[in-house]
Amino acid sequence: MSQYLNKIKADFFDQHAEDSWSSIDYSEEEIGKLKKLVDRFGIISGSRILEPGCGTGRLTKFLANIVGKTGYVQAFDISPKMIAAGKRALREYSHVAIICDAIENYSFDRDSFDFIFCHQVFPHFDDKKLALATMIPALKQNGKLIIYHFEGSEWINDVHRKAGTVVMDDMIPDIKTITNLLSSEMMKIDCFEDNKAGYLLCATKV
Repeated sequence: MSQYLNKIKADFFDQHAEDSWSSIDYSEEEIGKLKKLVDRFGIISGSRILEPGCGTGRLTKFLANIVGKTGYVQAFDISPKMIAAGKRALREYSHVAIICDAIENYSFDRDSFDFIFCHQVFPHFDDKKLALATMIPALKQNGKLIIYHFEGSEWINDVHRKAGTVVMDDMIPDIKTITNLLSSEMMKIDCFEDNKAGYLLCATKV
Protein backbone atom coordinates (compact mmCIF):
# COMPACT_ATOMS: atom_id res chain seq x y z
CA MET A 1 0.00 0.00 0.00
CA SER A 2 1.42 3.43 -0.94
CA GLN A 3 2.08 5.82 1.92
CA TYR A 4 -0.36 8.32 0.38
CA LEU A 5 -3.24 5.85 0.07
CA ASN A 6 -2.37 4.37 3.46
CA LYS A 7 -2.78 7.83 5.05
CA ILE A 8 -6.10 8.47 3.31
CA LYS A 9 -7.54 5.14 4.42
CA ALA A 10 -6.15 5.52 7.93
CA ASP A 11 -7.87 8.90 8.20
CA PHE A 12 -11.13 7.39 6.94
CA PHE A 13 -11.13 4.60 9.53
CA ASP A 14 -10.03 7.03 12.25
CA GLN A 15 -13.25 8.95 11.58
CA HIS A 16 -15.26 5.77 12.16
CA ALA A 17 -13.41 4.44 15.21
CA GLU A 18 -16.40 5.10 17.47
CA ASP A 19 -19.15 4.01 15.06
CA SER A 20 -21.36 1.14 16.15
CA TRP A 21 -20.08 -1.18 13.38
CA SER A 22 -16.52 -0.81 14.61
CA SER A 23 -16.76 -0.35 18.37
CA ILE A 24 -19.73 -2.08 19.98
CA ASP A 25 -19.43 -5.65 21.25
CA TYR A 26 -20.46 -8.47 18.95
CA SER A 27 -24.07 -9.59 19.21
CA GLU A 28 -24.90 -13.03 20.59
CA GLU A 29 -25.62 -14.17 17.03
CA GLU A 30 -22.21 -12.96 15.83
CA ILE A 31 -20.45 -14.58 18.78
CA GLY A 32 -22.23 -17.81 17.93
CA LYS A 33 -20.96 -17.64 14.33
CA LEU A 34 -17.40 -16.98 15.49
CA LYS A 35 -17.51 -19.87 17.97
CA LYS A 36 -18.60 -22.22 15.18
CA LEU A 37 -15.62 -21.11 13.09
CA VAL A 38 -13.22 -21.62 15.99
CA ASP A 39 -14.51 -25.15 16.54
CA ARG A 40 -14.66 -25.95 12.83
CA PHE A 41 -11.06 -25.00 12.08
CA GLY A 42 -9.44 -26.06 15.32
CA ILE A 43 -8.41 -22.78 16.92
CA ILE A 44 -7.51 -23.89 20.44
CA SER A 45 -5.52 -22.98 23.51
CA GLY A 46 -1.92 -22.39 22.42
CA SER A 47 -2.73 -21.43 18.82
CA ARG A 48 -0.74 -18.58 17.26
CA ILE A 49 -2.83 -16.21 15.16
CA LEU A 50 -2.04 -13.33 12.80
CA GLU A 51 -4.95 -10.89 12.53
CA PRO A 52 -4.73 -8.12 9.93
CA GLY A 53 -7.27 -5.30 10.08
CA CYS A 54 -8.07 -5.74 13.76
CA GLY A 55 -9.90 -2.42 14.10
CA THR A 56 -10.79 -1.70 17.72
CA GLY A 57 -9.82 -5.19 18.81
CA ARG A 58 -13.17 -6.92 19.07
CA LEU A 59 -12.07 -10.11 17.31
CA THR A 60 -8.60 -9.80 18.83
CA LYS A 61 -10.07 -10.08 22.32
CA PHE A 62 -12.30 -12.98 21.31
CA LEU A 63 -9.36 -14.88 19.84
CA ALA A 64 -7.06 -14.01 22.75
CA ASN A 65 -9.52 -15.58 25.15
CA ILE A 66 -9.62 -18.74 23.03
CA VAL A 67 -5.85 -19.21 22.64
CA GLY A 68 -5.05 -18.24 26.25
CA LYS A 69 -1.67 -17.26 27.62
CA THR A 70 0.02 -20.23 25.97
CA GLY A 71 -1.07 -18.85 22.59
CA TYR A 72 -0.41 -15.57 20.83
CA VAL A 73 -2.32 -13.04 18.71
CA GLN A 74 -0.49 -10.46 16.61
CA ALA A 75 -2.96 -7.88 15.35
CA PHE A 76 -2.55 -5.02 12.86
CA ASP A 77 -4.50 -2.00 11.70
CA ILE A 78 -3.67 1.21 9.83
CA SER A 79 -5.99 3.40 11.94
CA PRO A 80 -4.22 4.97 14.94
CA LYS A 81 -7.53 5.66 16.69
CA MET A 82 -8.75 2.10 16.26
CA ILE A 83 -5.39 0.76 17.42
CA ALA A 84 -5.56 3.00 20.50
CA ALA A 85 -9.01 1.61 21.32
CA GLY A 86 -7.75 -1.94 20.84
CA LYS A 87 -4.77 -1.38 23.10
CA ARG A 88 -7.04 -0.01 25.83
CA ALA A 89 -9.37 -2.99 25.52
CA LEU A 90 -6.50 -5.50 25.66
CA ARG A 91 -4.05 -3.77 27.97
CA GLU A 92 -4.06 -6.73 30.38
CA TYR A 93 -3.47 -9.35 27.66
CA SER A 94 0.26 -10.06 27.71
CA HIS A 95 -0.05 -12.60 24.88
CA VAL A 96 -1.38 -10.03 22.41
CA ALA A 97 0.61 -7.58 20.27
CA ILE A 98 -1.32 -4.75 18.58
CA ILE A 99 0.60 -2.89 15.88
CA CYS A 100 -0.32 0.23 13.92
CA ASP A 101 0.94 -0.53 10.44
CA ALA A 102 -0.15 -1.86 7.06
CA ILE A 103 0.36 -5.60 6.95
CA GLU A 104 2.17 -5.22 3.61
CA ASN A 105 4.89 -3.16 5.29
CA TYR A 106 5.74 -5.70 7.95
CA SER A 107 8.41 -8.40 7.92
CA PHE A 108 7.36 -11.66 9.60
CA ASP A 109 9.33 -14.65 10.79
CA ARG A 110 8.62 -17.60 8.52
CA ASP A 111 6.47 -20.49 9.73
CA SER A 112 5.44 -18.69 12.91
CA PHE A 113 1.61 -18.74 12.89
CA ASP A 114 -1.01 -21.48 12.89
CA PHE A 115 -3.73 -19.22 11.49
CA ILE A 116 -4.23 -16.00 9.58
CA PHE A 117 -7.69 -14.66 10.38
CA CYS A 118 -8.90 -11.96 7.97
CA HIS A 119 -12.22 -10.77 9.38
CA GLN A 120 -14.05 -7.96 7.57
CA VAL A 121 -10.74 -6.76 6.07
CA PHE A 122 -9.82 -8.58 2.85
CA PRO A 123 -11.56 -6.13 0.47
CA HIS A 124 -9.54 -3.28 1.96
CA PHE A 125 -6.18 -4.66 0.82
CA ASP A 126 -5.38 -2.51 -2.21
CA ASP A 127 -2.77 -4.97 -3.42
CA LYS A 128 -4.24 -8.33 -2.43
CA LYS A 129 -1.44 -10.27 -4.10
CA LEU A 130 1.17 -8.38 -2.08
CA ALA A 131 -0.82 -8.75 1.15
CA LEU A 132 -1.03 -12.52 0.69
CA ALA A 133 2.63 -12.77 -0.35
CA THR A 134 3.56 -10.92 2.86
CA MET A 135 1.39 -12.95 5.23
CA ILE A 136 1.43 -16.51 3.92
CA PRO A 137 5.15 -17.19 4.44
CA ALA A 138 4.46 -16.55 8.13
CA LEU A 139 2.07 -19.52 8.18
CA LYS A 140 3.35 -22.88 9.38
CA GLN A 141 3.03 -25.88 7.07
CA ASN A 142 -0.64 -26.93 7.09
CA GLY A 143 -1.51 -23.57 8.66
CA LYS A 144 -4.82 -22.05 7.65
CA LEU A 145 -5.93 -18.75 6.13
CA ILE A 146 -9.48 -17.82 7.09
CA ILE A 147 -11.29 -15.01 5.26
CA TYR A 148 -14.62 -14.31 6.92
CA HIS A 149 -17.43 -11.74 6.75
CA PHE A 150 -20.79 -11.69 8.47
CA GLU A 151 -22.37 -10.77 5.10
CA GLY A 152 -22.01 -12.21 1.60
CA SER A 153 -19.77 -10.66 -1.05
CA GLU A 154 -22.66 -9.29 -3.10
CA TRP A 155 -23.88 -7.23 -0.13
CA ILE A 156 -20.37 -6.14 0.91
CA ASN A 157 -19.31 -5.10 -2.59
CA ASP A 158 -22.55 -3.20 -3.12
CA VAL A 159 -22.14 -1.26 0.15
CA HIS A 160 -18.56 -0.33 -0.70
CA ARG A 161 -19.43 0.56 -4.29
CA LYS A 162 -22.15 2.97 -3.12
CA ALA A 163 -20.06 4.47 -0.33
CA GLY A 164 -18.60 7.25 -2.46
CA THR A 165 -15.54 7.29 -0.22
CA VAL A 166 -12.02 5.86 -0.17
CA VAL A 167 -13.50 2.34 0.19
CA MET A 168 -15.70 2.50 -2.90
CA ASP A 169 -13.29 0.29 -4.89
CA ASP A 170 -12.66 -2.17 -2.04
CA MET A 171 -14.17 -5.36 -3.40
CA ILE A 172 -14.07 -9.05 -2.55
CA PRO A 173 -12.69 -10.66 -5.73
CA ASP A 174 -14.59 -13.45 -7.45
CA ILE A 175 -13.63 -16.99 -6.49
CA LYS A 176 -11.61 -17.58 -9.68
CA THR A 177 -9.40 -14.58 -8.91
CA ILE A 178 -8.91 -15.59 -5.27
CA THR A 179 -8.15 -19.18 -6.28
CA ASN A 180 -5.41 -17.96 -8.62
CA LEU A 181 -3.97 -15.65 -5.96
CA LEU A 182 -3.87 -18.45 -3.40
CA SER A 183 -2.51 -21.04 -5.80
CA SER A 184 0.47 -18.80 -6.52
CA GLU A 185 1.22 -18.85 -2.77
CA MET A 186 0.90 -22.66 -2.49
CA MET A 187 -2.46 -22.46 -0.71
CA LYS A 188 -5.22 -25.02 -1.26
CA ILE A 189 -8.83 -23.95 -0.74
CA ASP A 190 -10.60 -26.25 1.72
CA CYS A 191 -13.99 -24.59 1.81
CA PHE A 192 -15.81 -21.69 0.22
CA GLU A 193 -19.24 -20.34 1.15
CA ASP A 194 -20.77 -17.10 -0.10
CA ASN A 195 -24.41 -16.34 0.52
CA LYS A 196 -26.71 -14.18 2.63
CA ALA A 197 -25.50 -16.00 5.75
CA GLY A 198 -21.98 -14.69 5.18
CA TYR A 199 -18.72 -15.12 3.32
CA LEU A 200 -16.20 -17.79 4.28
CA LEU A 201 -13.06 -19.03 2.60
CA CYS A 202 -10.53 -21.30 4.29
CA ALA A 203 -7.29 -22.38 2.64
CA THR A 204 -4.40 -24.53 3.88
CA LYS A 205 -0.68 -24.03 3.23
CA VAL A 206 0.53 -27.13 1.37
